[in-house]
Amino acid sequence: MDAEITNSDVAPFSDKLMVFHAGFLFHLATTYYAAAMITSMRIDVAGHCDASILRDLKTISSFGRIIIKKGWIEKLPRADDRKELS
Repeated sequence: MDAEITNSDVAPFSDKLMVFHAGFLFHLATTYYAAAMITSMRIDVAGHCDASILRDLKTISSFGRIIIKKGWIEKLPRADDRKELS
């Protein structure tokens, strides 16, 4: 494994992979905040977790918009057109 800095201008990972991983980490953080809020007996910790969840949800929605804009999300399944079939 090379740990040296190179002069390369090419990104080692695709944008799609990086956006997916960043979005996944925000979803994971939201899950951890929710678990901490549920298990904590202190009301101030629950308040901080609630505020963090709301901030993360705003950020997660921007990941969804990026994925849709770039066309990286699959098309939803649709029913066949009956007029076209007959």
